Amino acid sequence: RSDAPPAMGVVPCAPPSAAARWLLAAAVSSPILWATQALRLENGMALSPQQVAATRGKGCPGHGQRGLPLRPRYTNHRQVACSDRTEWIQTYDHEAGRDVLLKVFLFDSGNESRYLVREDPQDDATRDAIQRAKAACSSAQGAQSMWHLDKQGASRIQQCYEDRSGVLSVHATEALHVVFEHCGALDLRGWLEQNWSAGTLSLHLVQHLWGQLQHGLAYLTSYKDSKWVHRAITPESILVCGDDSGADTLPSVALKISDFEAADHAVVGP
Repeated sequence: RSDAPPAMGVVPCAPPSAAARWLLAAAVSSPILWATQALRLENGMALSPQQVAATRGKGCPGHGQRGLPLRPRYTNHRQVACSDRTEWIQTYDHEAGRDVLLKVFLFDSGNESRYLVREDPQDDATRDAIQRAKAACSSAQGAQSMWHLDKQGASRIQQCYEDRSGVLSVHATEALHVVFEHCGALDLRGWLEQNWSAGTLSLHLVQHLWGQLQHGLAYLTSYKDSKWVHRAITPESILVCGDDSGADTLPSVALKISDFEAADHAVVGP
């Protein structure tokens, strides 16, 4: 990256690169964040733009050929990314009146790749992918248990709305999936890179997001009856939602912690 002159609204007393790199270094090296070993998860909730570009379309069934077998409440499907066993779909939930992010599982018989339904056989890799998604959903829901005590802190956690990855209520021909809160397409690393390239990375804005991250992490460990240890806090596991930059948009720029398959409920008490 070149050290271009700071744009309007960017800290004038130092090159933007210095402020941005210092804050990013603080974000990824703080003892608060790295109190536990950081694990990079192959199928984590957050995908950087580079990862999305690298995985788009690989091993994924075509929507136009087979369609996505879901309940009628979901429309306007858009593929975000996929791996060998899962696919991320952004879709609109008409009952809830919002966009959601579905983690849908894939069936690969060797001759075809399609969406996994309840009656399909599952190999070890597929079962592992489902268990990881179930764990992420369960932990994210558990971490929300104290939301009534700190709604702002709870809002820093990416929610899991519903687990339909194998419960008996899932229709035999419905794709197995887990429903997560939709929060834009950029993780913290991608957001920093995008705003740095655009010259819109202000110190004030990054500090605003850093404060949200600290609040979210404090929320996870503040209440003696519900403490959570997140073992994969990295720039890729932190999502940035809302408008992309600028002091005027601070109220609409939000940060959320994802990748809760690497979170554990802490043991509290004697």
